[in-house]
Amino acid sequence: MEPNQPFVLSASLRAEPAGLPVTLRIRAFGQPTVEQTVTTTAQWARYALPFRPAGAAVCVHIEARLPDGQPRATLWVDGVRLAPGDEREFAPAFPVEVGVSTGREGNWYRLGEPLSPSATLANAGTDPETVTLRWWCDDFFGRRGAERRETVTLRPDATRRVPMATQITEAGFYRLHTVLAGRGWEQRRDDRLAVILPIGDDPEQLGFVGLNHPFVSDLFMRVSRRLGAGWARLWAAKWNDVEPEQGRWTFDETDAQLRRNQDLGYRTLLCLATPSAGWASSAPAEVSGTTEAESEPRRHWWRPRSFDDYQIYVATVVRRYRRQVNHWEVFNEPVEVKGGPQGNLDMAANYARFLEIVRGVVEQEDPDGAVLGCGLGYLHSQPDLDAVLRRMQILSEHRYPGFAAPAGLQDDLDETAARLHRANPIARIWITEYGVYADDDPDPTTLGSRFMVQAGDQSERKAAVRVAQHLVCARAAGVATVFFHIGNWPFLVNFEHGCGFHPFFEYAGVPRKTGVAVNAAAWHLAGAKPVARPANTAELTAYEFQRGGATLFVVWSSMRAETGKTLRAALAGPSVTIRHVAGGRCAAPEKLDDSPLYVAVTNAAEAMALRNALEARSRG
Repeated sequence: MEPNQPFVLSASLRAEPAGLPVTLRIRAFGQPTVEQTVTTTAQWARYALPFRPAGAAVCVHIEARLPDGQPRATLWVDGVRLAPGDEREFAPAFPVEVGVSTGREGNWYRLGEPLSPSATLANAGTDPETVTLRWWCDDFFGRRGAERRETVTLRPDATRRVPMATQITEAGFYRLHTVLAGRGWEQRRDDRLAVILPIGDDPEQLGFVGLNHPFVSDLFMRVSRRLGAGWARLWAAKWNDVEPEQGRWTFDETDAQLRRNQDLGYRTLLCLATPSAGWASSAPAEVSGTTEAESEPRRHWWRPRSFDDYQIYVATVVRRYRRQVNHWEVFNEPVEVKGGPQGNLDMAANYARFLEIVRGVVEQEDPDGAVLGCGLGYLHSQPDLDAVLRRMQILSEHRYPGFAAPAGLQDDLDETAARLHRANPIARIWITEYGVYADDDPDPTTLGSRFMVQAGDQSERKAAVRVAQHLVCARAAGVATVFFHIGNWPFLVNFEHGCGFHPFFEYAGVPRKTGVAVNAAAWHLAGAKPVARPANTAELTAYEFQRGGATLFVVWSSMRAETGKTLRAALAGPSVTIRHVAGGRCAAPEKLDDSPLYVAVTNAAEAMALRNALEARSRG
């Protein structure tokens, strides 16, 4: 977009029944929203919204809202046009136009499903047109596949569906490039699609990846679960929300959100997110305003006047939801300053007390339940850290390593695990917030985000590789579950401090490379038990896990190391299967690079040979 210049959004609309309110809206990250609501009729009519964009990109919304008491309606939308200047009569951009369909939500296929995209060609003109359709696919690594083409003649006002055969047989991320050419014109479109490894309903297989909060879109939730996400961290039981006045309980919203998680196939981690409620807070009346990070009332981050009231709140929530939830988290990031300069939360004195209350309630009401306490970074003020760690069953860590090399994260997680297990040998570690975000094709939903890396057409590959490495490091350190911090559009979480990010997919759920890498990592690492690290140098990194009856090695090199004759021979064993970072099967490469290889070995002797080869190669 050219900022501050006149543009117009227009569309043809009709509705059944007539009278449906429809809003045309222009929105972009960090920019004022421009909108206009119209009332549609049963006949086609043209509607326009003139505006001047404040920035270089916008997102178009055409949103219908059912009037009160109306159970349903149908809205038809056609001829959407976004153009500079004033509204003009709509006309197609080309004599023949092409649309591409994969027949799958978000263009995600499961491995083994027929890969069957198709193009629909439409001639809206008054003359016959002969066109040439060409298409090919690039893979995760940018390797171009074979090109195919077909010549089609269309009569006026005719359409034709053309099946688009591909040579894709393996899991991975792909871009489908389509070019349609006629007499003196050419149009091109690029569509993202993916083939993912199938993850079933086994709780262990779905236990490694979670969402820091549910997407508002059911589509995004369905796609995330197919990728391997089985957990959703929910903040829908904040004290003030469920008990806005002392003794008056309201659970309708919490019930609905928990039911939605269940219906979509997710287990719920319920975060008891705040230490107080408005009525229960010990904050003076003049304390007002909100926290910077979550936009919560500061009053909710003061100590409650009575810990007995807090215990009643926890017991009421646990008793109500113990059949739907058995993981209970005590606060999100309990930072002292959330209550403001005069806050009295004093976590050094009180966090152990909050934990003890929740642990006591859960042991009584939900004996199979587990209590999560905040990560070590938030416990530095504790005078007796061991006493705090012994009160939790799971340590809830947050990590945002960005594009940093994995060695530092590995050392950090190893130290965290060692510190936890000295105090509480049976406790586990979950990473309840994690994210690395990148975009090869910047779009309005993330363009202003300070967390999104946009460094050209290799951004997503670099991010996907780092995410895979980080997940391997986490599993090697004993981390049981990793929750990805996700963004919701148009309802962006943390909008107030510039967080707009979608790690798995773009708007409408189409794949990002990171989403495909997360699927491959979840498929391999869920249920994998760390065994050893046969190689741990800058030239060669290797991890060993036990997964079912197989040995799993994960191998990469940050220095493009030669594989070597001995290691390549061990990688070629009859019982060895190699998959690359995006999940596709591959042969042993001449050189290793930073993209992890997942190497599954079912024969014990071959696993030993590979382990020895990795150790020898690491020693040079």
